[in-house]
Amino acid sequence: MPPLQDTKEMISSFVRERFLSEGLSKVSVADIAADLGISKKTFYKHFRSKEELIYYVVDRVMGDIRASFTGILSSDLDFISKINEFMIFLGRQVGHFGRIVQLDLRKHAPDLFGRVQQFRRERIHEVVGQLLEQGIKEGKVRPDINPRVFILAYLSTVEGIVEPRVLSEESFSTSEALQSILAIFFHGILTKDASARLEQLQQQRT
Repeated sequence: MPPLQDTKEMISSFVRERFLSEGLSKVSVADIAADLGISKKTFYKHFRSKEELIYYVVDRVMGDIRASFTGILSSDLDFISKINEFMIFLGRQVGHFGRIVQLDLRKHAPDLFGRVQQFRRERIHEVVGQLLEQGIKEGKVRPDINPRVFILAYLSTVEGIVEPRVLSEESFSTSEALQSILAIFFHGILTKDASARLEQLQQQRT
């Protein structure tokens, strides 16, 4: 029998993939126990309920995203390279909170859905604010751009598009939407040379 903490991590890691691909409502405690080969009693030693497990998993996902964002922002990369790294990260990771998960959260865990939305707002302010500050210092952002207006416009666009009901009616994923919004907004404020370099980096990824 693995140590208690190892069992807890095994449960959360397994459920993380199930929740994020299938949604919350389709996975029961009985399913989790059966698929992992553990008893329901063992499950309840680590999590008092499925709801507690959901909160734990979502908090871990947000923590991982926060750590990755911090790593990119604190790196020695120049402004354009950081934008490119964020586009790569958005494509690979942030789509975890896709349409299925968001719809399930809104319906079955509205408080947690609100926390996810607040987390997104805070990270947008943090990431976009620091990127703009660096871009301005490096002379890569057009001087006529008002940083505050840019951040508010970017935030409004993300919240308007990366919304469960909107995503459910469109063919693009959360990751694709976030990458496109980031590219559109930042290309719009860059100097000509900076925009050309970002375009070059994007082409190298395709």
